Amino acid sequence: MFLLYNLPHTAGRLIFLSDGILLPVRGLSVTIALLTGTAALILMQKQKTAGKSRLFAWIGIALGAGWILLGMLVGAAFFLGEILHGS
Repeated sequence: MFLLYNLPHTAGRLIFLSDGILLPVRGLSVTIALLTGTAALILMQKQKTAGKSRLFAWIGIALGAGWILLGMLVGAAFFLGEILHGS
């Protein structure tokens, strides 16, 4: 398996898969999680409903916000690494 991973055409396909497909899908999923979680909380507040659905809405919002924060931290770490490496 390791030999297949190091082949140039396989590595190029894996990079395309991760950077070209998986990252945009993850970004879209995070955005949808935040929007639907927020919309669900607003709808539940208007209809005066509670229970597990409110918990699931908060879990969706927390997971979406967590992924955004993680992405920002990773981006900041790479940016800081480039700044420190350049000096």
